[in-house]
Amino acid sequence: MLLIPYEENFLEQKFGNGYKEYVEQAGRITPRMKPYRGSVQVLPHYRADILGEIYAPVVLAVLFAVIYLLFVR
Repeated sequence: MLLIPYEENFLEQKFGNGYKEYVEQAGRITPRMKPYRGSVQVLPHYRADILGEIYAPVVLAVLFAVIYLLFVR
């Protein structure tokens, strides 16, 4: 919850008016039942997205390995 304002600020700087339009139409807590049809279309960059998220499972694996070696073994 603490990171939400920083993330929203980053997205607003990166996508500008397209993000503002999205925020006005999208729910923050409850999801929409119909698809978002905005005037600005952003194509996803799957490779960059996957590579950007690869660190979380690696960090978790290292953390579990350290906990295992320290406490279980």
